Amino acid sequence: MTGRPRAAPDALEPALAELAERSPGTWSFAVSTAAWEAGARADDAVPAASTVKTVLAVAVLREVDAGRLDLGQRLTVPEVRTGGSGTLRLLGSVEALTLGETLTLCLAVSDNTATNMLIDLLGLDALGEHVAALGLRTTALRRRMMDAAAAREGRDNVASAGELAVLYRRVGAGELLTRRSTQVLLTILAEQTANDRIPAGVPPGVEVLHKPGELPGLRHDAGLLRIGGQEIGFAALGSDLPDAGASTLVSGEAARVIAEAARLTVRHVRQGWAVGDRPAG
Repeated sequence: MTGRPRAAPDALEPALAELAERSPGTWSFAVSTAAWEAGARADDAVPAASTVKTVLAVAVLREVDAGRLDLGQRLTVPEVRTGGSGTLRLLGSVEALTLGETLTLCLAVSDNTATNMLIDLLGLDALGEHVAALGLRTTALRRRMMDAAAAREGRDNVASAGELAVLYRRVGAGELLTRRSTQVLLTILAEQTANDRIPAGVPPGVEVLHKPGELPGLRHDAGLLRIGGQEIGFAALGSDLPDAGASTLVSGEAARVIAEAARLTVRHVRQGWAVGDRPAG
């Protein structure tokens, strides 16, 4: 291991702030390494959309680690499916899934029915306790997916880019779950099917394990970047975007902003400006 290189937060933060300033909408960016954290508006509370599903998955796996749940146990799929993203709403003959399969659908294809099955399994009160135990002060899971009434009443799911970046970095470092559950989560995240954001901005050789999210006016992505032996948490949350729905044009522009933020982060890391210590070899 070599000594600590130049401090990259000084180099990276202005680049992220400039990107946020010139991009449509309101943007929060965050990067977390074992040595430092950097970002732009990283502490802002933003409607979380589906990025909160990773927080949910960590909570579920903490219950598995505690022996209160088992990945092989079977869960009944409700007859009335949840709308929005996912595949279970199209598969009426599916009556049951294992807990592991439910987690996979929740994260890999952002299935809202599977997500609500997990929320109902733990309960919102217990989920709140897990969120607090994880040290998340801004991030909150307060409602089921597609519960517009709860959101209107102020019980929305929220997150900050800074907390999501730290969460992913800590997951990658094995700080939050057992080795087995950490591998389960990272394996599922590697199956992500929506890859037009963070993965589009990183070069070959950088592994991305992530979970995007979107709602009208929101386009997010957050995940773990593995760069040269380093585990780096990254989050980009876009809000107040000028769309009335799932506009392809706005989605494409937001994806480009997120990809550019990821590209800037990887460039600074590889230049040795954004990591406390370089890996040996």
